Amino acid sequence: MSRARRRGNTDSRCPACGAHLLTQWVGHTAALHARVDLPPPGEPRPYPAAVTDATPQRLVWCLPRPRHGPLRLRWTSPGHPPDCPHQHLLDHQCPPAEPTTIF
Repeated sequence: MSRARRRGNTDSRCPACGAHLLTQWVGHTAALHARVDLPPPGEPRPYPAAVTDATPQRLVWCLPRPRHGPLRLRWTSPGHPPDCPHQHLLDHQCPPAEPTTIF
């Protein structure tokens, strides 16, 4: 596998909950390893809704879907356009586990 391919995005599953994830390094100088739930391409994910659910531990990422080429997450900032047409995704968070009893 080439180095360029290894550094690209990865469509995988969360080892804890099994959710479909897009994982990749975002940024060049101070890169972060982003892990986001990967929704279907046509599902709307507006920026204002994502910002209301964001926390300091759950960042918002912009996901343009190009016709050709791999998916590439982008940083968002306070200057991100509120009417951006792309999907906006939060860092993955596993759903709470169902309580179990052994009796």
